[in-house]
Amino acid sequence: MNITISAEQGDRLDKLVYKTLGSLDNFTEILKLNIDLKNKIYLDAGDIVILPKLQTKIKIEDELW
Repeated sequence: MNITISAEQGDRLDKLVYKTLGSLDNFTEILKLNIDLKNKIYLDAGDIVILPKLQTKIKIEDELW
């Protein structure tokens, strides 16, 4: 399931993604989901941004000490 966000005037896609997801690791995938926004530097008010819902990864350590 994806997350949809409505942009505000002057938002940038990369900053909106980082603010929402805390990372730009999946930015290539996000560009594919938002092909119509790919060439926009600044988003217009009401532009819909589709973001993938990311699964949280948990790192398990073998030993604590």
